[in-house]
Amino acid sequence: MNRLFRVFLAGLPLVLLATGLSAQVKVNETTTTIPTYLVGDPELDPYFFTGRTYQGAAGHIYPYPIYDILTDDRVDRDYKYLTLENEYTEIGVLPEIGGRIFHARDKKCGYDFFYRQHV
Repeated sequence: MNRLFRVFLAGLPLVLLATGLSAQVKVNETTTTIPTYLVGDPELDPYFFTGRTYQGAAGHIYPYPIYDILTDDRVDRDYKYLTLENEYTEIGVLPEIGGRIFHARDKKCGYDFFYRQHV
């Protein structure tokens, strides 16, 4: 079991506690295909400092490249998809792109209470 999945599961009881749910939780790992636009080449001239400061944090970037361009090349890409569900809710998470919630649905009434991207 990879580290990201273990960290995610470690936080699951806190989510259930916050929502007041104590039912049996099922976790399922599958893959889903999502149309994805490819990222372009990084900037040729690296930024050393962006001049931004926020709450005392400086904007030092170098030596990391900036990937700021999306291409028009759209490909179907498979992502790992985690489904967490109990008798009340079903939550789908994409851990490979930062643990984003892809969908969250109330199973009692069928309502998507978290916006689900359909395009």
